[in-house]
Amino acid sequence: MAQHPLIAPLDVDCDAAGSMMCGRARAGHAVHPMQQRIAAATPAGWIDVIVASVALDGWVSLVALEGGRTLRAWTHERATLRPGEPVAVHELAELLAAGERRTSVVLR
Repeated sequence: MAQHPLIAPLDVDCDAAGSMMCGRARAGHAVHPMQQRIAAATPAGWIDVIVASVALDGWVSLVALEGGRTLRAWTHERATLRPGEPVAVHELAELLAAGERRTSVVLR
């Protein structure tokens, strides 16, 4: 999983805390165009997962359909995810896909 030393991933101090209107270009906040490019260039990087739980602090537990591996993701847009929902995660791009919607995440 990608680690970004110049990005403060859990920096939730923004004008739109808890909403989808965040304009921050940091991991876990608004999707950066480079994340979209990385995901488009490496389509085999998507992993099908199920949302296991969503915490109020933005941490989401995901379980991979193949192998049952558990991933933890932090996202500013936690309110849009529901336990049991099938989604996909791209570890290299740090994106979560729910249908056509793409969400930036921080993976741990």
